[in-house]
Amino acid sequence: MPRQTRLFLAGNTVSMAGTGLVIALTLIYLHQVRGLALPVVGALLAASAAAGLIVMPAAGVLLDQVGARRVLTGILVGQAVAQVLLARAHDAATALPALLVYGASWAPMFPALQTMIAGLTPEPASQQRAFAINFTLQNAALGVGTVVGAVVASVRHPGSFQVLFLANAASCLAFAAVLLLLPNLRRPRVQSEPRSGYRDVLAHRGLRLVMVASLILAFTGYPAFDSGLPAYATVMGHVSAHIVALSLTVNTAVIVATQLIVLRVVRRARRSRALAVTGLILAVSWAVLGLAALPITAAGRIACVFGFTALFGLGETVLAPTMGPLVNSLAADRVRGRANSMAGFGQSLAFIVSPAVATGLIAVGAPGVWIGLLCLGCLGTVAVGAVLRRTLTVEQDRVQPGGNRINESTAPRNVFQAGESWTLTDQPHMHVLQERMPPGHAERRHLHSAVEQLYYILDGLATVRFDDHEETLRSGDAVYVPAAAPHQLRNDSPEALEFLVISSSPPRRDRVDLDRT
Repeated sequence: MPRQTRLFLAGNTVSMAGTGLVIALTLIYLHQVRGLALPVVGALLAASAAAGLIVMPAAGVLLDQVGARRVLTGILVGQAVAQVLLARAHDAATALPALLVYGASWAPMFPALQTMIAGLTPEPASQQRAFAINFTLQNAALGVGTVVGAVVASVRHPGSFQVLFLANAASCLAFAAVLLLLPNLRRPRVQSEPRSGYRDVLAHRGLRLVMVASLILAFTGYPAFDSGLPAYATVMGHVSAHIVALSLTVNTAVIVATQLIVLRVVRRARRSRALAVTGLILAVSWAVLGLAALPITAAGRIACVFGFTALFGLGETVLAPTMGPLVNSLAADRVRGRANSMAGFGQSLAFIVSPAVATGLIAVGAPGVWIGLLCLGCLGTVAVGAVLRRTLTVEQDRVQPGGNRINESTAPRNVFQAGESWTLTDQPHMHVLQERMPPGHAERRHLHSAVEQLYYILDGLATVRFDDHEETLRSGDAVYVPAAAPHQLRNDSPEALEFLVISSSPPRRDRVDLDRT
């Protein structure tokens, strides 16, 4: 993966470790330490989730218009502020602002993370690897943070909770500082380009199907797992809270141990098939949890709970390198942020609805109905995957169609003021762009302080301006541009110009614009 992607993943890991310190302790802190009644705490947490749901559409627009780095920086600062306010909260009135800020900044964080990963890692295979490794690191960091938080927190010492909240705030600010070292990834809007909206996200039939699958998985995936597992396992399976906690450790261990192994398999498969396999694994996992309510031995019920969390983790490892890359490969650059936010909207909605559905059906004596609905939903994902396979082209459905073959249909595309480009490769020591420039257009005069480049003309007539002379290049000609040499390429001809830009390393952060023309 590119160095910038590795730096981004490291910053996110630090932030997630901070989140793990408090993710399981907020309810305990408000109820047992600050003395708020459980219904009040539940209302506060519901208000927090609702705040996140409200801001999601606006967050998608901002990701496209302002840039993913700036939006994510604002999100992290918001989370830090929320943690400081929680540390100072002592009643419902002071806790409410903290939880509203937290909810409004937590929900759009994952679409922002996905938009950043896709932008920093445009090469399809590296992007898929980045999504998978990010998921593994997030789970490992959350697990480590949760263990540390459980050791430090004590309901008899409110200061122990306050220290954890402030540590989480510090981890958010540390990640925000890392983002300053990365590009903003804001795509400039072409003047003749029509205004974009969420309708454009749904214009692609394949992307519509992916959004349907994302919504189904939101209600059968982690939100249902997070709220339903403790309720079903303790009430119907009659296992202890200690066993439930250990089952979560099993889930994390499976993810960390198998993600890279699963990635090797998934990267060779069609993504529609991987989506269907995810639904099938999750359906089996929920069915295994359902067995815990049968009149079997205590050891058998515990085995069902552990088997459920292990299978669920395996399904998550198939989904991680599938859904995110699929959304970002099908979405146009100008609506990438909106697409990620739309995919995340269902997740935010499920976090509000799933607890009520799970606890409600279990409370009225219909746990089998709940398990059945979850299994049917997962099988619905299998059906969507089958339809998606018939809808997408081979190039859209495979990460690396035909081995290492790369062309315009599979390479990431970018539209900018002077034309359009395709990233053929984006490696630490080789970066190749294929560009097309309309007649009468020119790139800005600029230089690269350390990157060397070669312009190779595929078709058309180009003029390359240096400080002391100009060169005219035709099809088959090339010109070497040393590091730190001011230069500009123009198309003064009446025909479109196509050329390659071969760089010794990725030139994004190394570019210095000298004038506007």
